[in-house]
Amino acid sequence: MNTKIFLIGMPRLMREIIARAVEQHPELVVVGERAQDADRLLEAIDEAGANTVILDVAPPTSAEVLVRLFEQRPRTVLVVVRDGREVFRCEPLGELSPQALVRAAQSP
Repeated sequence: MNTKIFLIGMPRLMREIIARAVEQHPELVVVGERAQDADRLLEAIDEAGANTVILDVAPPTSAEVLVRLFEQRPRTVLVVVRDGREVFRCEPLGELSPQALVRAAQSP
């Protein structure tokens, strides 16, 4: 089964870097992206068939989106944070290399 990834709330450059890291692994595919918390975000994730979400919780994307993702249905959610204080609310992966990102996206 392919890991279908949806990218949310990060700058275009970050989305492109992640997409390039993912491209090198045929079992991973980016199926959608949104620059920020937009209307119909959860519906867009479902329509894309994503089973993994990589989410930047920095403004304008709110932590509320993260809560709704977990409430809606089980899926893998990787969170990117820019503020060290936010790390304590999550299970940190540390400094993330492209390889570590791929491993995290592949894990159930």
